[in-house]
Amino acid sequence: MRSITVDRGHLVPGLDVEVTRLDVGGRLLVYVVPAAAAQQLPALVAAAVDAGVSERDRRAFNRFRLVLAADSPAALEQPARDALAACGRCDERVHLHVVSSAELPVLG
Repeated sequence: MRSITVDRGHLVPGLDVEVTRLDVGGRLLVYVVPAAAAQQLPALVAAAVDAGVSERDRRAFNRFRLVLAADSPAALEQPARDALAACGRCDERVHLHVVSSAELPVLG
């Protein structure tokens, strides 16, 4: 069985929100980030991806997943994908998910 470590309140440079960070078996790194408005997405996605990819590479994770938790995920899906494409740090080991905040289980 893989171990899962959850770090709530993780601080990421360039973000003014706390991130929930999951380490799944030392192989998968996940940042769960609250996202409220489409106009803030480019900076939010760029900062989260920059920090996540840097940590992924430094700590030898296989993949990094950015999970944006939103009240209206359908409205943010395309702007989030556009922001990811524009951030310049993406490769085949970076993945994005936009989910409903209400559907996330309580982590901790």
